[in-house]
Amino acid sequence: PDEVEVPALVLSQVCKSWRSITLAQSTLWSSFSWGRAEGDMSILGFGDYPKKNVDRLSPLWDLYASRSGQALLDISLFVYKEDDSELREHLLDFVFEEQHRLKCLKLHCKFLEGKNYLLNMAPMLEILHIHIVGSNWFKPEPITDAKLASLCEYVAIDTSSFIALKELVIGGDVLVTNQAPRY
Repeated sequence: PDEVEVPALVLSQVCKSWRSITLAQSTLWSSFSWGRAEGDMSILGFGDYPKKNVDRLSPLWDLYASRSGQALLDISLFVYKEDDSELREHLLDFVFEEQHRLKCLKLHCKFLEGKNYLLNMAPMLEILHIHIVGSNWFKPEPITDAKLASLCEYVAIDTSSFIALKELVIGGDVLVTNQAPRY
């Protein structure tokens, strides 16, 4: 499919009055979806995009990001090695730079471009599903602090500040460095 679902953008183009209202509501722009889960045939937001549309969709992601203001973010991001490396890095950098605004993050990533990411400042995060497959996938043993220095692609999560966390699903090259206290 060559379709992209961008409801806030559509609403902002109905008329001048709707545009004004839509632009004033940052929460309408705060839900981001990119790609799809392997085997999932449904479109998720910016969706199952043909490679020729990457130049068009990256600015669309940036438009939603800028218009979301400081609203809490609901992000579903499925990126793979086959995706453009600059685009993949751009999307991942945005997620981790704006982590303080995350309410829901569903991240499935294959290949991190040799980068490491830290998720530790997301106090409003309620739902976290994260699965990372880096170049470490063939190493069956768990990631420990001693092995950490030798790894080239992983996501570290310190959940101690995740006071709103209700749902947690973790898999792959993810290091959990602390656990949130439970009452």
